Amino acid sequence: MAKASGLIEFLVENPVADSKVEVSLGGRLKGMNLTVRPMTSQEYNDWQKAAYKKKRRGNETEQVFDSLWFTEQIVINCVVEPNFKNADMLEKAGCALPQEFLHKYFLPGEVEHIADFISSLSGFGDDYKLEEKVKNS
Repeated sequence: MAKASGLIEFLVENPVADSKVEVSLGGRLKGMNLTVRPMTSQEYNDWQKAAYKKKRRGNETEQVFDSLWFTEQIVINCVVEPNFKNADMLEKAGCALPQEFLHKYFLPGEVEHIADFISSLSGFGDDYKLEEKVKNS
């Protein structure tokens, strides 16, 4: 029971909403940094739900997952610095929307790598695999 209370103490002292990490970029952006935060459970659920779009094929309608839209939401909302929703920055860049900024100034793979890092930070990476602890009876 002591180990579980240690977990609770850690979680209470380290809320997810307060987590921020500075990330060094690579490739053509080597030496540049971003500050990112993890997705919250609510954001993840909302974006997952909203990413399903109805698509008509003939007489039938099917649900299709819009992975581009989902990736954009992760990057736009979880990159803290620079703030891709900043109106002054968007105006200076000649963009009306944050999505437009991403597609105008980042390569598609760069956006994917940033989203993957944020997803990993949010608990979806290999670092978060659970391991069974064997107890001797």
